[in-house]
Amino acid sequence: MSCLVAGSDAGIGVDLGGTKIAAVLIDREGGCREQVVVSTRSERGPAAVLVDIAAAIRHLTALAGERGLRVRGVGVASAGIVDPQRGVLLTVTDSLPGFANHDLQADLAAEVELPVRVLNDVHAMAWGEQRLGAGRGVQDVLYVAVGTGIGGAFTHRGAVNVGAHGSAGDIGHVVVDRATTARRCPCGRPGHLEAYASGPAIAAAYAQVAGTAGGGGDLRPVVERARHGDRVARTVLEDAAVLLGRAVGGIASFLDPELVVFGGGLAGIPATLFWDRVTASLQDEVRSPLGPMVARSALGSTAAAIGAATTTLWPAFGATSSGHGGCE
Repeated sequence: MSCLVAGSDAGIGVDLGGTKIAAVLIDREGGCREQVVVSTRSERGPAAVLVDIAAAIRHLTALAGERGLRVRGVGVASAGIVDPQRGVLLTVTDSLPGFANHDLQADLAAEVELPVRVLNDVHAMAWGEQRLGAGRGVQDVLYVAVGTGIGGAFTHRGAVNVGAHGSAGDIGHVVVDRATTARRCPCGRPGHLEAYASGPAIAAAYAQVAGTAGGGGDLRPVVERARHGDRVARTVLEDAAVLLGRAVGGIASFLDPELVVFGGGLAGIPATLFWDRVTASLQDEVRSPLGPMVARSALGSTAAAIGAATTTLWPAFGATSSGHGGCE
């Protein structure tokens, strides 16, 4: 996509992950997608990570200046719960040690001398898809990210709803199994959706049924086996798809979105192996005859960074900012 005319607005978005930092520069049309990717030196602590983020932002700011674009601010997307008012990371994943209760928003703003907003990664993904991706032009979008974990977010009338405490959309911890033998979620509690339909959970289920090694939670070998007709792999994927569809369908019945968008690391699984069954299960669960449309992410792995950048260009997110999720 081409950039807009000189003097037009641009935003910078940063996806802060445990292994990499991805920063993008976009204009209001989602064009001008310059990107910088560097490794996250999380073992050195927040100060070193801040230096790397600031360097990426300065590089993109310089590129914007060369193109006559005016950078309005910076959005930073991170897994965990983010204080909706202050932008402080209240909880983070183990891959970002030292960041809990760290005022990244204030520190980074002082470093780069630009307005900065810190928000949850899945809320950022939802905002990006609603503004510039699969939900473009749709006001009420339920976004579900399925990968290492499962997170969600809901845009209502064009704004992200993050709840009273910034943790709305915690879909992965919806209970789907109350049996005494229910699987344990990474959070430690039994029966949560994330223990059944996340990538590591499906890989572990296959290993258990097939009697193979766990594979370190890597779902790719399972998908490949399913592609080649492995009945166990196909059944495990199908079972997870049904549970995911039912859970999201129940949530869709409550929220009544116009569109459900699925993203995250599992979005690339072939539809015939997984997503067709998710959609069918979801639609079976929704009671309304005017059920939601279903789509997969249009922004892919850049959704969090692009979504974070869009928060600097449209003020509606500011009325409801930040939140919870945890999918890489």
